[in-house]
Amino acid sequence: MRTPILSIAGASILVIIAGCKTPVPTHFDLGVAAENSGDRVEALRQFEESVRLEPVHKHAWRHIGYIKADKQGGKDYTKEVRDAILTFLMLETYEIGNVAGDKAYGIPETPVEPHLARRMVRACNAVIHKIEQIEADADVCYREFVIDPSDGELKQMALDSQGAALDANMGVSPKAHYMMGEILRRSGDDGGAKGHYETALQQSKDLKRANLKAQAGAAITGGDLDEGWLAVRELNKRELYGDFIEACIKRNELDRAVMAGSEARGHYADARIWRLLAEAHLLKDETANASKLISTLEKWPGKDMDAANFLRLCWAALSGAKTAEFAKKLESASATGNFDPSRLAAKVDGSKADGAAKSAVKKAADKMTAK
Repeated sequence: MRTPILSIAGASILVIIAGCKTPVPTHFDLGVAAENSGDRVEALRQFEESVRLEPVHKHAWRHIGYIKADKQGGKDYTKEVRDAILTFLMLETYEIGNVAGDKAYGIPETPVEPHLARRMVRACNAVIHKIEQIEADADVCYREFVIDPSDGELKQMALDSQGAALDANMGVSPKAHYMMGEILRRSGDDGGAKGHYETALQQSKDLKRANLKAQAGAAITGGDLDEGWLAVRELNKRELYGDFIEACIKRNELDRAVMAGSEARGHYADARIWRLLAEAHLLKDETANASKLISTLEKWPGKDMDAANFLRLCWAALSGAKTAEFAKKLESASATGNFDPSRLAAKVDGSKADGAAKSAVKKAADKMTAK
């Protein structure tokens, strides 16, 4: 017969409980109750307090491992998951801890075998290593897809590899859902992307950075822009600023686009951010503000002069200035993947610009969107 080993704290609690008519719940009991009600943050706090007071409370260690394993987006908790589960395995193997609770929690009787824990440790490490390999392969496929989002084969490989990562984590991987959302969004499927972002958001509520990424992604694909802006600002990533500004423009939130673009411009000397901010000003008929930005873009070193020339052409059309000079610069324009001229072309077409200006803008836009 096995004899449970209780710490002084644990024994004291039993003595207190024995003298009370209404049992006082332990931290472990409170953790189980919180977990059953869906509050995993509180459950984790209670279980961690339980092992602080009674380090050999193996069932508390088991719950800590399971909770952290369920929220392991981006492998934020890999070492902590391993440590918690291995602590439980060691305590169980050597029959230490809350043995009396084994039957209630479905833990089978375990023979005393010194080598069993070592085998469990090796098996656990092997599984974790395999999952890490699958996730590393998924990261490689994603990076290859980002280089050329228009390649259908790369897109499918990226989606399949993230699906494998999701399967390896038994469906709980905020990172995999976020990556699948990114793949679909970059492919033009905002609806499909939003579903993955929202799932990532649900699964990552206790993982701050993963949660913020999912929140930003959900906003960019049609979610709450107020919450998305808070996430974008905290993450402070150049690409996310650009994506957020463009999402605001697409949803005709032009004041918000100008606000976000003005702040982002202070953080990053990024041509895309400046182009989007200039576009937002033009769409708001703020041609003077747009002209200052376009002047800088015209001097910007790089390959995207077609975009700067198109912005200047639209500025001229909306300002009533001559457009011939800028239209000529765009005669050899070609398609560009990071600038969408259609919104400004529609703006000019619906404006009071003369027919020649409208025709020049439409012709240039068609060249820049031709496949």
